[in-house]
Amino acid sequence: MKVLYLNNYDTSFIQNQIIDLQKIGKIEAHFNIHLSYWVFFKYKKWDVKNVFSTTQHKSLTQQEKSLTLHCGLPKEFLMENEPFFIAKKLHRKFRKEKFDLIHAQNGFPSGMAAKLLSQKWGIPYIITSHGMDTNRCFTDSLEQANIRQFSPAVITKYREALMGADQVIGVSKAFAGLIKEVVPEANPIAIQNSYNSELFKLMDKDKVRKQLGISSQNLNLIFVGNLIKSKRHIDIVRALKIIDKKSVKLVLIGSGEERVSVQNEIQKLDLASQVTLIPSLPQQDLANWYNASDIVIFPSLKDSFGLSLVEAMACGCPAITTRTYGPIEIVQEAENGLFVDFKSPEQIADKVNYFMANPHLINSIGKRAAESVLQRYANKNQELLELYKRVIKEYEKE
Repeated sequence: MKVLYLNNYDTSFIQNQIIDLQKIGKIEAHFNIHLSYWVFFKYKKWDVKNVFSTTQHKSLTQQEKSLTLHCGLPKEFLMENEPFFIAKKLHRKFRKEKFDLIHAQNGFPSGMAAKLLSQKWGIPYIITSHGMDTNRCFTDSLEQANIRQFSPAVITKYREALMGADQVIGVSKAFAGLIKEVVPEANPIAIQNSYNSELFKLMDKDKVRKQLGISSQNLNLIFVGNLIKSKRHIDIVRALKIIDKKSVKLVLIGSGEERVSVQNEIQKLDLASQVTLIPSLPQQDLANWYNASDIVIFPSLKDSFGLSLVEAMACGCPAITTRTYGPIEIVQEAENGLFVDFKSPEQIADKVNYFMANPHLINSIGKRAAESVLQRYANKNQELLELYKRVIKEYEKE
């Protein structure tokens, strides 16, 4: 099966998805890459380790590093150009190829480009919305998702792309419902993002803490994600001040435009001894930090899924999270985590205090968290592979 992937996100979960699909389905993947690599790699097939991001390839196994990707277009090209020009470039590059399917990882511009190529090549296409594109169809997109609303003309093209797709996918049930609000005719289904269960799993907590120099005498909180306003990591920092216990420590892992603001808030609240700010890490390192932590906190305003939440829970961290699209199906109240309201440092502090008063629950709820995500999210790429097969078969019948 030969699949052309169109994506302008630099995210490990899509990279992991393609690696997994290649392993379980023997898929020949054509995948767009960084512009910085493009000049050197555009004429050849290259090892995964040379194409994927630095943080990603450090965690790949030798078997995974031996896989190859066929370079499509630079991801920056997909971000900065109209679908017509993207499709024109792709057609010119791949006109002699015989693809079975196109998988666009957003409705615009990739989804619209996929629609144009589908018509030209006579093959099916599917679209997965991970949130960014669908959220931009709403007036509150800047506040809720940290990105400007699409123009009316772009929203029209987004809708056309989804209406023409052979299948539309949302990465959680609630988010698939949101897609349907924008494009009722699309009839989206939910296929959640899969996580790497071989990497994100329960480890010896004491051993990992010793490696990282973390004290077991502290209550260790963790947040992992882009440092952007909509992730609301600032609420965790403010919650620490309310708790006012030096034994509560927080590790914030991520990079982004809000890094300086976070540093300023930490200094303003005199929390430098309690908060560790770490740039984005390779996945193996993330697995270690999750296992060294007691509780994961995920206070996002709007998140279509929440892979970092799932990965942390897989490592035994009970969750404190807001009720956004992904978390409301990932977390079951008091079973594998607890919910808080949006923008509420006070409630975050209350839940942390609850765990401090009932330390046995950290272990019991954490174990249930690991079991629950393993059962539900470890093998979602097999479901995606079956969808590929069904879509191709049904298209051939038409």
